[in-house]
Amino acid sequence: MAVQKIAAAASTLAASLVTSVGNTFADAYQSMTNSGTALVSACAAAAKLKLPTVVSQSDVDAIVDAISTRLQWAGTARERTAKSEMRAIVATHATLPEAITALRSASGRCGLAESVKLARYLRDGKSVKAAVTAMTTHVEAKRDPREGIRRSLQSFFNATRDSKRKDRDVVMQACIHFAGQIRVTLKVE
Repeated sequence: MAVQKIAAAASTLAASLVTSVGNTFADAYQSMTNSGTALVSACAAAAKLKLPTVVSQSDVDAIVDAISTRLQWAGTARERTAKSEMRAIVATHATLPEAITALRSASGRCGLAESVKLARYLRDGKSVKAAVTAMTTHVEAKRDPREGIRRSLQSFFNATRDSKRKDRDVVMQACIHFAGQIRVTLKVE
C-alpha cells in the first residue's frame, strides 16, 4: 500500500485520470486473453481520457499500480509478469493500436502475447513497421531433426543398456536398426 502511495505521489497525472485509465486497462486485460481487440479499444479510451501520448515512467508506474490494485495482483505469482506486460502496454498506448492492426492484417491474428511483444518492441524504440516485421519474420532453425532423434535413441539405449530385462537385446537391436534406417550413428559400447 505504501508503494502505491509513493508511486501515486510521484505521478504528474491527476489521481482521477490514473484511476480511470487504470480501470480501462484492467477491464481490457481481463477480456483480452485471446484477442488484441479489447486492447485497441482500451488504448482508444485512454486517448479519450486525455492520457498524454508520451507517458513518464512515474505515471506508467502509477497507472500500473492502479491496475494491479483493481485486479488484485499483489502477492500473486503472476504479479511481476503482469505488471511488466502492462507497463509496456501503457507506455506505448498511443502507437500500439496501429501496430496491432498492422500485425493482424499481416499475419491474420494478434492475441495478448503478440500484443505484449509488439508493445515491448515499440517501447524499445522500434517503429510500427519494424515491430510488425520483427513479429512476422521467422528465423529458420539450422537444426537437423535427425539430431534430436539420435539424442533420444542414444538416451534410451544408454538407459536400457544395463537392464536385466529378458528382451533387452531385442530392444537394443531395434534401436540400432532404426538409427541405421534414418542414417544416424549411435555410440554402442
